[in-house]
Amino acid sequence: MLVTVDTSSIPAEPFDVVARKNATNRIARRCPVTDPNWLTTLLADGCALQLEDVILQAGRHFSDRVNRQIFTSNPSRRQAATAIAWTILSLVAPSVTSSQLFVSDPLDGDIKGLCSEVLGIGMALEILRKCAVIDGRTIAKLAGSFDYEANGRDGGGRIKIEAKGTFNDASTSAHRTSIWKKINNASLPRGYDSAIGIITSLWTVGQVRDFDVEICDPERQPENHLEAAVREIICFYARRFDESAAIPEGTDLLFSVAKNPRLFDKRSGPILPQATYQSDGLGLCRSSGGAFGSHEGCQSHLSSRAFEIRRNSPLSWVSIL
Repeated sequence: MLVTVDTSSIPAEPFDVVARKNATNRIARRCPVTDPNWLTTLLADGCALQLEDVILQAGRHFSDRVNRQIFTSNPSRRQAATAIAWTILSLVAPSVTSSQLFVSDPLDGDIKGLCSEVLGIGMALEILRKCAVIDGRTIAKLAGSFDYEANGRDGGGRIKIEAKGTFNDASTSAHRTSIWKKINNASLPRGYDSAIGIITSLWTVGQVRDFDVEICDPERQPENHLEAAVREIICFYARRFDESAAIPEGTDLLFSVAKNPRLFDKRSGPILPQATYQSDGLGLCRSSGGAFGSHEGCQSHLSSRAFEIRRNSPLSWVSIL
């Protein structure tokens, strides 16, 4: 039985890609370097692609192992791989409408996962080639933890590439975690010229389309000493407070503030109860409940936070304003 795969049936209309950067609030996953020009341009202007070029890149997923003997027309390895990629992606019937790429829902989780993976690879590689990040002639599939690597343009070194795909943004969060772990565990130098993670989402008609591709921060865990420094300063004042006031409860509470995991959480309320105070004329601060402590010298501004030390026998507390 002769079966022909017609790659000329791939939609010819160009489509626009909306890109975003993973705006993580996790310091360990935040890129500490300035965005390169290609990324700034991609985020601002997006990118126009041809589905034929994307599927050509997607075929790299199979090109190393394609069995050309099953084809009667004696295609090249690249042509055979492209035909396989198009055969798979045709399961979700990709089409271009109003300069946007859409797919049909196959109502099958396995097909969604397979097509998302294949098209995600094609989109990632083609975007990096189109944005002149990599030399498309040097793309090579890897057998290790990363999907691909390629030379950077203009004599750049080898860049590791991790490509992920999702369906209607269903598994983006899990993909971010996977990409971060892979790049972090590889102990690569920082910078987009070392490793890049890209997540592509396929979209069906009627869904709220937030993005087409997301560029993930490809960094190892940065050394951020600010929080540790602030906590250390609080401990310093706790020790000074203990030496000058000799109020163990207040000292313990200062140390508890320094160790509190919510100290730098802007969404969190005060770590400890707040109290009002008034001077008793003796240089002490007295709260409405009888709290007192040394007012002078007991206020310090640490990383835009003020700490006031008060005592309410037999307890002491620190209020973060």
